[in-house]
This record gives sequence, C-alpha cells and structure tokens, in this order.
Amino acid sequence: MIHRLFLAVILVIILAAGNCDAQPEFKTYPNGLIYSDTTMDKLRLIVDSMNIKYRHCDLWKDYYSVPQTTGYYITLDSTWNVEQARKDIMNGISYEDFIYRYPRAKARPGLVIEEKRDDKSEMRKYYEVLVCYYDFVDGNEFSDKYAGGNCDGGGKWLYRYSKSENEPASIEALFMKAEASSMKISEQYARMIQYSECMIDTNTEIFVVDKQSTRWNWECSYTTPSLPALKALDSFINRKTKRPLKTEKWSDNYYRWYNSKDSLVYKILSGNRQFIKLLKAAVGEGIAKQESNEELENYAAKYYSKEKALYLMRCRVVVGMCSQDDAPRGHAKDIALLSAETAKWDIFLRAHMDMINDNFTRFAENSATKAERETHVRELELLDIDVTDLLLGIGLRFDKPARNHYFGSSMRIGKALAELENSQLAEEKLKQMMLDDQLDNYNRMAAYFLYSNLAYNIPDKTRGAQAVIRLKSITKQLPEVLQQYVYFYKD
Repeated sequence: MIHRLFLAVILVIILAAGNCDAQPEFKTYPNGLIYSDTTMDKLRLIVDSMNIKYRHCDLWKDYYSVPQTTGYYITLDSTWNVEQARKDIMNGISYEDFIYRYPRAKARPGLVIEEKRDDKSEMRKYYEVLVCYYDFVDGNEFSDKYAGGNCDGGGKWLYRYSKSENEPASIEALFMKAEASSMKISEQYARMIQYSECMIDTNTEIFVVDKQSTRWNWECSYTTPSLPALKALDSFINRKTKRPLKTEKWSDNYYRWYNSKDSLVYKILSGNRQFIKLLKAAVGEGIAKQESNEELENYAAKYYSKEKALYLMRCRVVVGMCSQDDAPRGHAKDIALLSAETAKWDIFLRAHMDMINDNFTRFAENSATKAERETHVRELELLDIDVTDLLLGIGLRFDKPARNHYFGSSMRIGKALAELENSQLAEEKLKQMMLDDQLDNYNRMAAYFLYSNLAYNIPDKTRGAQAVIRLKSITKQLPEVLQQYVYFYKD
C-alpha cells in the first residue's frame, strides 16, 4: 500500500513539473493577482498610513558597513616546508617575503570581512576572505584564535594548520593588508535600509514558536494524535461525510471521497452546531499546545475565526520534501492571505517577502526549479510601496543588524527587480551603487550580483542582452579587488 502511495506521489510531481508553464503557481483572482480586490484595498489603507509615517520621519539611525579590508588567501602543501612556513607566519613575515620564500604557494587576492560572534562565552573575531560562485559569495573562515605575528610594515596574519597520521602537513593562511574597518553608509543608501526596516518590522516573527520544522506526510497530514480534540473533530467529519472504510484506503472510492471532502463538509456541516462546537474545541486545544495541521487551519478560517486560523498557521513550519514540493510556498501564501484579510501587515509582508525570496527549507533543491518559481512582486508594486528601494534595502549589507532584520537573496531580488514595471530605475540605481567609491566594496559587490541577476531575468530577451552589455561596461570601472568577482558576465 505504501509503495502504491509513493508511486502516486512521484507521478503527481512529474505531471506537475511537466505542466509548470501552463499552470499558475497559485489560484489567481480576476485581477490577475493572488489576492482579491477587497484584500488589496485593505492592504492599500495600511500602506498609505505607513508611507505617511515614513515620509515624516527623519533619518534617525546611522548604518555602518560590515568591517572589511583587502588581503590574500594563501595555501601551501607538503611539497614545501610547511612547519617553517608556519614559523615565518608566527614571526610576522611580510607578504612579499613569504611569496618570495615560498614561490609555489597559491595566493588569491580578495575582499576580507569581519564577523564578531560569541564562541564558548569568549568574543572572538572571525574573518572570511570571499570567493565567488555563480551568483553569490562564500568564504574561507579564519579565527583570531590562530593569529600570526603582526608585520612591521603593516598587515596581519591568520592561519589554519592541519596534520594527521593519514594526511601530510598543510597550511591555509589569510594575510590582511590592514585591520578591518567600517565606514558610515551614506544617506541615500541608509534610507533604503531604513525603508526596508520601516516596512518589514524587525520585531515581528512569522512563526510564534521555535518548533522543529515539520512536513506532514501523506499518511498523517489530516490527523494529529497528540491533539484529542482534533481527533474527535476528524472522526465526526469522517462519519458525517461517510468516509470509506480503512480497508478501502487509497482505492478509487476513497479518492472520490477525498477529492470531494471539502464540498461535503460545506454542504453537510457548515451550519451544524456539533461540528462548530468540536471545531472550536480543536482550535482552542491547538492554540494552547501550539500544534496544528493544514485541515484544521482551513476549517478554522472558513467556519470559525480567521484570526485564530492565522495563529494556528504560525504554529506550523513546513519543510519541502524536494524541489518540486510547493507546500512551503503554499503555506506562506496562506499566511500572507489571512494576514492581509485580518490587517496583520507585519506578518503579511514577511510572508510575502519569503515568497519573493523563496526563503524556505527543502530537503533537496534544484537550481532550475528554483529559478522558475514566481516572485509575485506585482502584488506589492500595486500597493504603492516603493518596491525598488524596499528590495535594494534588503539587498544591502551592514554591521550589527537587528536580530530579525530581513536580508534578501541576490538571485531572487534580481529576478523581482527585473519584473518591475520600471526595472530601468532599479538598473540605474544599481549602476550608481557599483560606481560609487563612497560606498564600501562589499555593498558594491552586492550591487553587482543584483544587477547581473536583474539582467539575466529581464523578460524581454533583447532588453536583457542590452542590460548585459551595459553591465560589462560598468564592471570594467570597478576596483581591481572586485574584478575577480565579476564572474557570470566576465569577458
């Protein structure tokens, strides 16, 4: 039986993948959006008041760049005297002398950023020399726990040394030309960050508890044994809608009942007092224990309380089984929809931004599938939000952000910017950021990745090709240390 179910699930996924171009991701209303006109009107009223509030507030907060400097990432293997190289680093050898003494050492220049975090109750500094992959940067991490000597001519060494019974000695080192330092982000960019924090409240969480991520499987998606009241509700519904016997589970008869269950509940039980009584009990129990499932949430929203249904949704974190599993996005859309209908703006925008950024966990992911997922940025654009500055604001990086500040993905933000009605404005602002020598290198590099993803995702291929040409011209004017990060559109 389980094997039949598994094969059925795989077949559904394959059919869904084959028809992804023909079908919209979510149900759309006559306005072409995933929210109705009534819901959009409610959101506009909230946005109007928030925009008025923002326009009348001064730039009250200074933002500073992530501490950064430039340097070199160096590797040396056992073909040379690694022990002596480590001693030289500890003694503060200059970078030039090190390369001269060890000509086979592999050195790569790069941008170095500093991160401070608590490690076993001791505050240590961690540094990463950044490297580039396709559309994002990663890093090789070093801690000041393993610091070399300071050089007389300036500069600082950090290193990692490894040796084992099965592996010969090797060393990785980071030479920093100077201490990492931070600079104040100029007002025009600070305004973008502040606008994003004004719109996306840093004190708001989508989920009300730190629960273990849960993906209800096909066998248990509509029952939760730990909730007796929900079990009683489920039994009542099954009896009244004449669910087939367990021996018929996954038979044709069962599928017919399963597919018509929602309509049966509406026809038979929507006005049933016992149903409402059991539903209220199940909802109350779910809220008290902060546990839920999709069916209970749907019943609560339709027949009891949208506010309580929203709370239950926020008690359940959904993780995708694979790249084709749209359950996490569907759950976020449901949260966004109920938040909009109940005027919970802060939750709405975070949930909608998660859809734009595809900010979900999946056990397996496919880059092609990820690129095809819709952004639904049009819904925000029609709310009179300054979507360009909002997206750029979550794309900028700065020091000591609020714990819950919303940072975006360069791939998804670039795609969303490309879909804006006035994507040329975003392109012009990104060009300005890339060429602004008063902006820190880390954010200039972030602007490049946003621009490259914008150009790649412009729906009109001719315009997209022209944007790539403009981007190539701009990258030639970048500082030398950033040239190596020009990867996707490099000549």
